[in-house]
Amino acid sequence: QVVSRAQAEGVHLTPRQLFQEQTVAELARVAQHESLVQAEQGLVTGDLPLTPIQHWFFARYQQNPHHFNQSALLPLEQGIEPELLLQAVRLLLAHHDGLRLRFSPSQQGWQQHLGGQAPELALRYFADHTQCTLHSEDIVSVFNLSSVAEPQRALAAINQKLQASLNISAGPLMRLAVIQMGPGQVDLLLWVIHHLAVDLVSWRLLIPDLWTVYQQLAQGQIPQLAAKSSSLKAWATWLNDYAQEEALQAELAYWRKVSEQVRPLPIDKPAEGAQATVASSANVQVSLTEAETHALLQDVPAIYHTQINDVLLTALALAFMEWTGDQRLVLDLEGHGRESLSDTLDLSRTVGWFTAIYPVCLQLPEAGRGGLGLGEALKSIKEQLRQIPNKGIGYGLLRYLNESSAAQLSSLPQAQVTFNYGGQFKAGPMQSLGGDLAGEQPLSHLIEINGAIADGQLSLQWSYSKTLFHVQTIERLAHRFISSLQELIAHCQLPESGGYTPSDFPLLDLNQIQLDNLVGRGENIAQIYPLSPMQGGMLFHTLYTPNDGAYFEQLSFHLFGLLDVARFQQAWQKVLDRHAALRTGFVWQKVDAPLQIVYQHLTFPWDIQD
Repeated sequence: QVVSRAQAEGVHLTPRQLFQEQTVAELARVAQHESLVQAEQGLVTGDLPLTPIQHWFFARYQQNPHHFNQSALLPLEQGIEPELLLQAVRLLLAHHDGLRLRFSPSQQGWQQHLGGQAPELALRYFADHTQCTLHSEDIVSVFNLSSVAEPQRALAAINQKLQASLNISAGPLMRLAVIQMGPGQVDLLLWVIHHLAVDLVSWRLLIPDLWTVYQQLAQGQIPQLAAKSSSLKAWATWLNDYAQEEALQAELAYWRKVSEQVRPLPIDKPAEGAQATVASSANVQVSLTEAETHALLQDVPAIYHTQINDVLLTALALAFMEWTGDQRLVLDLEGHGRESLSDTLDLSRTVGWFTAIYPVCLQLPEAGRGGLGLGEALKSIKEQLRQIPNKGIGYGLLRYLNESSAAQLSSLPQAQVTFNYGGQFKAGPMQSLGGDLAGEQPLSHLIEINGAIADGQLSLQWSYSKTLFHVQTIERLAHRFISSLQELIAHCQLPESGGYTPSDFPLLDLNQIQLDNLVGRGENIAQIYPLSPMQGGMLFHTLYTPNDGAYFEQLSFHLFGLLDVARFQQAWQKVLDRHAALRTGFVWQKVDAPLQIVYQHLTFPWDIQD
């Protein structure tokens, strides 16, 4: 969102730069006034290869692939003109190519095609929601519920109608319905899009774009949106080419090893032929308090230099270990999939389904005499997550887009648990009525965990099949996860907690024990580097001939006039604070090779002789 909004103001950044440069000043140095990526601004049409997540979808949902959606229910506080809405939708379809996708089965499997702008889109009014037939061109519908006795039941029926009306082959892949609730009530906009064309990041683009274009039309302006980023077609083509590169094959052994460690979950109801379907699913909701969430976001990360997923997944591994008795948990993680793998691509304003799903093995360390330390567990899981190559995007490429590696990975067991942390957002007006998936659809995993922070509070939804698990089992597991998370937060608030892990110093070749021996908790450590060849030579000669003084530089000054000693001292302290090289010390004992340590803060040594 930051990258997209910056581009709308003419400031061009990449997601990679946003994470590498941690301050506004640093970002200002790398920002560009012109995009380095030249994206097609007109209609993008034609055939394009399937992406890994699309292959994943068609491998699982053959029975009714048309009903697998995402939806939003938005309040229309200011009302809306349906005719203007239809015009806005037409412009949105022209701008966001992914909304015009069509899919067709063939002997080689499913194929996808980007169509041109559909001129036959229509607006249809329905006075009776029970007697409505939606045609393929009815992209926007209007339902009047002002005289309906049970409007909520009618709303649910309309939602069900729209959800079941999409068709990935004939179209459309999305529909919108204006729900007129009657006098004194706020009208609603129901927006349903097939998941093959949208993901959470896409919604954060589409909803503001729809309102922007609608307002421009309402004010008589020429509609204009921010420039398009790289097309879905360019991304899919690039992925399929990249999947054939030899460099990617280096990841295959890693992904094989992870998948080979999958173990089945202990099912409560192991009935033969039992099916885990959407219709059989149920949910358990758990959450932290706002104070605990604030501590998780503000207090915890600096202690072990972690990201939120490190802490969440450590708590998850601890909860599952208590349930299964296994220190190892293999699960599928979901990422946004919009990784900056190529400088020629920019996906900041591209609509589509980009999610990357990849397996991760979480291995808790062996417990010591005093039991399993929370700090050791957190550091261990953090390091395991840092070892995932390219944030997991390579797994899908090897699993679905490369013929030789696909044969190997497809034969291995699949994880039965999936976890997705969706980030932070304001709850706002966006809601959902449910019904996004057809009841006969199989569940992708036996246990699915989705978490997010809304309005300052972390909540997690645990979805499972009632045909396989008792609700008490999932409730115990979910609440044990929250307890583990609370224990980790409390541990990180202890004064004796903290420390670095090897991934914090990527230029070094140290294990955790060596690093702990070197810096302990590392409260005053900014960075550690190996020595350059010149530094190594200078250190060797200094140690070999300590009294030589060949590398000792000294300047002496005579200052005339009145000297403010306090300010002079403050000025030198500022110099020390600004230049990391002046805060650097060298270590050569008890290490395999000499190292230089940059300290966060040092007090300037000051000596007054008079």
